[in-house]
Amino acid sequence: MRRSPMPGIGALFDSSVAQVLAAAVQVNPSVHDGAVIFQRNNKDEKYRLSAWSMRIVSRHEPHAPEPNLGSAYNSVLSLSMAQNVDLCCTIAADRITIFQRGRSYLDYGFRASVTRE
Repeated sequence: MRRSPMPGIGALFDSSVAQVLAAAVQVNPSVHDGAVIFQRNNKDEKYRLSAWSMRIVSRHEPHAPEPNLGSAYNSVLSLSMAQNVDLCCTIAADRITIFQRGRSYLDYGFRASVTRE
């Protein structure tokens, strides 16, 4: 979804990704509403941020039944099955879930420590 102002793109997917996401939310808090896309042209390249706040629909269905945990979870699970998608994740204030090939593999729950100025 088009946002204004739109944070910049091109950042590498590396150890600075949390800072990139936090800075983008400072520019426009609504960028968290939708998918943030990192992509590469081939396996020899590094992933780079290419889009903010995207709506993605996938027609893939998971192999094994998963509980209905909401539209974001279900969409990312389905998208993880698409050809040329390496992995997907959902990021929430208290949880990161990683998906690959139609399955959720890692689910990190944590208590976020947020400092507001």
